[in-house]
Amino acid sequence: LGILFVVPCGITLAPSLKKLNTLTQVQWLELVAIWLIAFFLGFMEFEELDQSVHFVVQPYTLFPVLIWSAVRFELLGTTSSGVVWVIVVAWRSTLTGHSIGLASSQLVSNKLALQILCLIIALSSLSFAVALRSTKEALIRKQQAENEALQSSELTQIALARYQRLFE
Repeated sequence: LGILFVVPCGITLAPSLKKLNTLTQVQWLELVAIWLIAFFLGFMEFEELDQSVHFVVQPYTLFPVLIWSAVRFELLGTTSSGVVWVIVVAWRSTLTGHSIGLASSQLVSNKLALQILCLIIALSSLSFAVALRSTKEALIRKQQAENEALQSSELTQIALARYQRLFE
């Protein structure tokens, strides 16, 4: 789980420290709200029906939160909210002695199921955040190329006008 969530969080946190300093109060509140929602979803992930049955209430309820954090805060938001969710889910599953699945006798397969769920969430959310960021960068490059083309066109028109004045 550390490789899936902690390492990407560390990698994205290092270059994002400058971005953290530029967040407004509203953005900080939004980021903290995302973390609190991820914490709540991780805490509510396991619901006890009776002493022997534990199950995941809605395993993919975290995806809207990850999409929200990816759109607003890119990789930093996605990895940090994913880390919050994983820490709470791992703590809660360890505390209850259960993981995804039905009975405590299947603890090994349940832990494997939890790790697979974490893998699915990590890969899909990180892929989405990377795709979103590369799309934003492509749009920025396109806008810059259009601006350069417009400036080049204007310079060409100025040069053509000066050239025509030479023969007047």
